[in-house]
Amino acid sequence: MIAGIILLAFTALTHGLDYVMAVWRHLKSSISLLAFSILAMLGIQLTYFMTIKYSNAATATILQFTSPVLIIAYLALKKRRLPSFLQMITVGLAVLGTFLLITQGDISTLSVPLAAIIWGFLLALSDSLYILMPIKLLHDYGTLPVVAWSFFIGGVIMNFVQPIWIGAPKMSWNIFWILFFMVVPATVFAYLMELQSIPLLPPVMISLLQSAEPISATLIAVLFMGVSFNWIGTLGIVLVIGTVFVQSIPYHKRPIKPHKTIPKSQGA
Repeated sequence: MIAGIILLAFTALTHGLDYVMAVWRHLKSSISLLAFSILAMLGIQLTYFMTIKYSNAATATILQFTSPVLIIAYLALKKRRLPSFLQMITVGLAVLGTFLLITQGDISTLSVPLAAIIWGFLLALSDSLYILMPIKLLHDYGTLPVVAWSFFIGGVIMNFVQPIWIGAPKMSWNIFWILFFMVVPATVFAYLMELQSIPLLPPVMISLLQSAEPISATLIAVLFMGVSFNWIGTLGIVLVIGTVFVQSIPYHKRPIKPHKTIPKSQGA
């Protein structure tokens, strides 16, 4: 919610109040924004942290990157045609990589708790909705107000489920700085920096740079948080991340043009 307030203030200062409020002037866009805020933005935030709770940050981020499988399946059903060869490779790599990650070679047991797998699937589903739902909103009203309002709305709704003033942990400097980092650098700055990159870089470059997210999450988890994967689990991680590079292949055959997309982040 605080991240939403900061982004709304930034948008109002840089684009004007009319730009911020434009999305609320039509019933259809208002309903679309509420649906996106609840199902996608709030969904991806909540499921990401719940997946971390039952596993770790590296596993959660890798499971999130299986969302292209759901998007490819949805588009295939919508268009009533089979996925392309590269899309089928993407699905195969993601499924095999996820299987290796959650079993680490031992099919008789799960190295990742079942609760983490369920939340991880919901995370991938939320990530798919995050990509598919706001296309018209972004086109009509711009990225900044849509993202800012969805952050704010998601935060307000969660206060009905878990009010910040009831049952909140006792505040200490450690907790304060953790929350500050999650809200400001990890959410507000991350979004603003990615927004700045969108008109400057081609889609393939943005996709490849986004693959640094699961790589960095895995390295940090292994180096500083005591998380370990055997070589089979590591191979699974490589296969899932490899889907990003497979999806980028068609763009090498197309002229480079600025691309408008919604940034991805898992901040507070």
